[in-house]
Amino acid sequence: MYNYIRMELYRLFHSKSPWVILVIMILFNCFSLLLLKAELKDIRKNMPEDREGLAIEMMMETAEDPDTETIGIVSSLGQTDTGKIEVTNVINSVLSSKLMLLFCSIFTALFICAEEKSGFMKNISGQMKKRGYIVVGNVAAAMVYVFILFVCCTPIILFAKIIFGDALVLGSVTEIFKMAGVQYVLHTAFCLFLMLLCLLTRSTAFGMVVGLVMSTGMFTPLYSFINKYIVGSGSTFDIGKYVIENNVMLIVPGAETEIIVRALVVGVVFAAVALTLSVLLLRKRDVR
Repeated sequence: MYNYIRMELYRLFHSKSPWVILVIMILFNCFSLLLLKAELKDIRKNMPEDREGLAIEMMMETAEDPDTETIGIVSSLGQTDTGKIEVTNVINSVLSSKLMLLFCSIFTALFICAEEKSGFMKNISGQMKKRGYIVVGNVAAAMVYVFILFVCCTPIILFAKIIFGDALVLGSVTEIFKMAGVQYVLHTAFCLFLMLLCLLTRSTAFGMVVGLVMSTGMFTPLYSFINKYIVGSGSTFDIGKYVIENNVMLIVPGAETEIIVRALVVGVVFAAVALTLSVLLLRKRDVR
C-alpha cells in the first residue's frame, strides 16, 4: 500500500494536467478579484473620499446570502464588521464561490478516474493482493492535491493586497484556519464522491458532468422538488443542508457553530461512505 501511495504521488507531481488546472484556477480567482475591485470603484464614485470604509461595507452587503439558493458560480467577499477587507473575505471569495469545486471535479476526472479508462488500473491491480489499496492511493493523491489548491490561495491573497492596498488586513488567524479546515474536508469529500461515481459507471465523463452540475448549483431545482413534493412542504427538513456544494457556500467568515459542525459531519460522512463503497467495489468486480 505504501509503495502504491508513493507511486500515485509521483504520478501527481510529474503529470501536466494537475498543474495546468492549478494555474488556471489562480488566474480565474485573480480575475474575479479584479471584478470585485471594479465593483468597489463604482461604489466609491458616489461617495466622499473619507467614506471609503462605508463603500467597502456596501460592497459586502451586496454579497450573496449563503442561505439563498442560487444557480451558477457567484464570487463575493462576504460580510465584515470593520469596513476593511480581511484575508478571510478573500479566502471566502475563492472557496465559497464553488469555483474550487469545479476545478476539483476536473482534476478527479482527468487524473484519478482516467486510470481505469487508460488501462493503468488493470495493469497495476494484477500485481496487488488487495485491490482496495488502489483506492487508498487515489485518496492520498486527492488529499494532497486539494491541500496544494488551498496553499495556492497565498498568491491570490498577495494579488488581493496589490489591488486593494491598505483596505486589505489580516483579520483573525483563527478564523482563517477554521474556515479553511472545514472547506478542506468538504472539497476532499467532493473528490472522493466523484471518484465513487466514476468507478460505479466506469465513465470519467459521467463523474465530470456530475461534478460540474454540482459545482454550478444546477441540482438546486432538484433539491427544491424533493423538499416540496417528497419530503413535504410542512416538514422542516431541507435536503440542501446535507449536500456538499451547499455547505461549501455556507462556510463563510463568522458562520455559526451549528453550520460549521453540520458541514464537518456532512464532509466526513460523504468521504467515509465514498471510500468504503469504492474499496468494496474494486474488491468485488473485475477490473477492465
